[in-house]
Amino acid sequence: GRLIRPIDEPTAAHINHDWRMIHTEALLRSPELRQQKWLIERRELELVAAKNLLLPQFDLGAAYRWVGVGDDLINADRNGLNFPADGSTAFDELTEGNFQEASFLFNFQMPVGYRRELAGVRFAQLNLVRAKSQLEDMELNTSHLLTTSVRNLDFNYQSAQTHFNRWKASQAEVDSVRVLYERGKSTLDLVLDAQRRRSQAQIDYYRALSEYNKSIAEVQFRKGSLLEYNNIHLAEGPWADKAY
Repeated sequence: GRLIRPIDEPTAAHINHDWRMIHTEALLRSPELRQQKWLIERRELELVAAKNLLLPQFDLGAAYRWVGVGDDLINADRNGLNFPADGSTAFDELTEGNFQEASFLFNFQMPVGYRRELAGVRFAQLNLVRAKSQLEDMELNTSHLLTTSVRNLDFNYQSAQTHFNRWKASQAEVDSVRVLYERGKSTLDLVLDAQRRRSQAQIDYYRALSEYNKSIAEVQFRKGSLLEYNNIHLAEGPWADKAY
């Protein structure tokens, strides 16, 4: 049975935004557009990786190592026998360095025809173009939504002004008809009818004022600053030790 309403009175001040500023802000702060831009960067990296497959591959390697050979791996007592004598150990040969070897590696690969590689490059290019086209459509849609919200803001403000003038005129009409009624020059039904028009003008004014304030919030929402408009700020606190 209680009526719950905001504690703040609705504003009746005329709010006029700079279109270029709020349009740039909407394009920069939109989370959907930012996600799409990150997707475009991902597609660009995929294209670079696909083009790398068209390049020939040349590998060069070198190795040098000591080799231990013998009948056993290791003995507790060093017997001084070297390979190929019976009872020689691989550990002794390894530490003495009698057997050493070096190797060099050259490997050259180049695809023939590039059919699979060119198909991969073309596929990456199509994905990149598709992502950019989607970004353009999303930016255009964001601009249209922002334009509609600004137009509603101006329309509701003009509507509130019109209904306020109606209220003012109806109040003057009520005062004049009341004076005429008190002097016996008017009837009661004319007074009641004037009061009815004044009440309807009041209702229309406050309804238009409410729509105007909702339009203000809608503009803030479309340009990505609704939290700041409501004095809500987000900050990241310290992480847990396991997160670090």
